Amino acid sequence: LAFSVNWSSEEKRVNRGAGKLFSIIDRKIEVTKESLENDLSAGLWGSGTGKQMDGIQKLIPAQTTATQAASSNTIGGQAISQSWWQSQGIDMTGYSSLTYLENYMFNMFNTIQINNGQTDWLLMDQTVYETYWKNARDMIFTSPTKIADLTFDLCKFMSKPMIFDEKAPAGEMRFVDKRRFQFCVDPEWWMKWSDWQSFLNVPFTDAKHIICVLNTVRTGAREHGCIFNITE
Repeated sequence: LAFSVNWSSEEKRVNRGAGKLFSIIDRKIEVTKESLENDLSAGLWGSGTGKQMDGIQKLIPAQTTATQAASSNTIGGQAISQSWWQSQGIDMTGYSSLTYLENYMFNMFNTIQINNGQTDWLLMDQTVYETYWKNARDMIFTSPTKIADLTFDLCKFMSKPMIFDEKAPAGEMRFVDKRRFQFCVDPEWWMKWSDWQSFLNVPFTDAKHIICVLNTVRTGAREHGCIFNITE
């Protein structure tokens, strides 16, 4: 990933001396860093196409094992058609989340556990998060026994945090084993700024670049899972 900051001669002229209100270049650098952070967030959820990092949608695909077995896709150079390199998948097409979501969540949680995995995070979009929250709330209010783990500060399932993100794909919930999911960076090129350089064809304008070399990887498959096509 790379972003640039441009610093024109006009900006230099009006942003100097005692009369300047704030540093334009400092603000430009901050905006560039924010843009990079937003791009990183989007990349984490990406499908790994082109020069994008291998995002969560690629590493934990919204596919059943049968679909993966018939696929020609690869993850980390290994074909996901191989059973040992397939993550867990449950398709909820035709099943109401208001009735069946918790049943499938229990099944996914236990399936990962029996495959020597552990669920550390549950990742989803806001709609799926709120659907579970409403279901859990109803159980807490109507049942004499607390069935779902729920607090006002954080919603949990089986004591594991449920996290929603605006960039997460709609109608999908991912179970992640943090031991088998890593965010890898090149320390020599992490948030690395280049020196200021001049444009050949744009006189009196300088630019510098911020560069990140990184990728996400999974070191296991069966320890992760995705429930998808979640609708009310």
